[in-house]
Amino acid sequence: MSDKVKTVVRIGGQEYRLSGYESEEYMHRVAIYVDRKMNEIAKQFTDLSTTMIAVLAALNIADELIRERSRNPQPDEPPEAGEYADRREVPPREAPTGPGSAREGKVRRDPPAENVAVLKKGRI
Repeated sequence: MSDKVKTVVRIGGQEYRLSGYESEEYMHRVAIYVDRKMNEIAKQFTDLSTTMIAVLAALNIADELIRERSRNPQPDEPPEAGEYADRREVPPREAPTGPGSAREGKVRRDPPAENVAVLKKGRI
């Protein structure tokens, strides 16, 4: 096995140290792709946190990957997202327990959909 390659990349204005077995050029290409996806979202929605921008970029990238895999399936590839692959719903969250958890009669609410729907052109 070859030695790990180490490099520093910039994504979303932050530097990250990466190491892996791919070439330094490849790691930079991946980082540039992620950075561009984050910048696309940040330009459209200037009031989002960096975390929300990163999550939405990850969702867009995962959507691209899943759509590409469905167009070109590999014989040894497992189905995506398990039992939720054919649904338009999110897996249920575990209810919090212990001190400070929701009291009887109170309903836990998810964040408004507009915070999770930057995806465009028929994407998730």
